Amino acid sequence: MFRMRVCDYPDHPTRHTLSSRNALVTVWRASGFEHDEPREGTRLQVAGASVSRFGSSMQSGNELRLSVGGSARLRPVPADPQIIDRSAYSARCVLSVDDLRDALIGCEVDVVGIASGHKRGEGGQRSVLRLCGDQLLAEIEYSSCVFGNIGPADGTRVTVRNCRLVQTPDPTTQTLYLFADDVAEFVFK
Repeated sequence: MFRMRVCDYPDHPTRHTLSSRNALVTVWRASGFEHDEPREGTRLQVAGASVSRFGSSMQSGNELRLSVGGSARLRPVPADPQIIDRSAYSARCVLSVDDLRDALIGCEVDVVGIASGHKRGEGGQRSVLRLCGDQLLAEIEYSSCVFGNIGPADGTRVTVRNCRLVQTPDPTTQTLYLFADDVAEFVFK
């Protein structure tokens, strides 16, 4: 199984789409597909996808969740660079904690920092992972039910993909706040 985020591909090179939709696609039994996991920026044609239920309280109102099983077809198709430029696609990059200072609230980000504390939620409460940058701190709230006890040792380099910025830096504590829902991914090095 793997997940990928996709965005609309405009249907005409000169027509601008007023609102673009994004979707999170969960591909089940991926080994049944003819192609390897798609590379970022690839245009895909998906046949046989079904709409899944929304799974997160932090879900953006403009995002769908789609599910693709082993009997569905997923294949790369040529993309016109002029049309790609008009789509909502933008290449992903991992930002440092300090780089999040100017990010927009609600945007999905990939962030890297150094672990500097962990508070495990008790009795169904959410857990918090604290990362530090050079000037700012980030507290990433997540569900222990989804991710378990992921508290890395202090000093560990941590990358969290697909989390959402929920509050810009507090001027007093120099801490910003993020939320990692069920589509997030934690990597420890």
